[in-house]
Amino acid sequence: MRLVRAIVGLALLAAGLYVIIGEHFAGASADATLNARLYIVRAPIEGKVTLAVKSIGARISPGELIAEINDQRFDTTRLLELDRDRTNQQIELNRLAGQREALSASRSRFDVSIGIGLGPPIGIQRGPL
Repeated sequence: MRLVRAIVGLALLAAGLYVIIGEHFAGASADATLNARLYIVRAPIEGKVTLAVKSIGARISPGELIAEINDQRFDTTRLLELDRDRTNQQIELNRLAGQREALSASRSRFDVSIGIGLGPPIGIQRGPL
């Protein structure tokens, strides 16, 4: 019985020393706290964040790149929507250009028909256009 007590005592002593020495040589504590200002940065897209900060505690200036978000699962829905909008705007621009040319030609024909191109008819005073 005495031998069993000695073995159990030595085992408990070894376990205690292992815990104490392990905590002493460990780099982090179980109850560490962060004493710094924290900022939450949100982005409207999903992806992997890559930090561009040179070192911890380095000063950054306004407008400087601090992180980059790479979206591996890019959704082409927005790109297709923008492409469709661009096409619709180009169609509208072409329509308006054609309408402007038609109105310009119509005005020229109207000016000729009432004699503006030849000078004002007698009795009609022409005002500013």
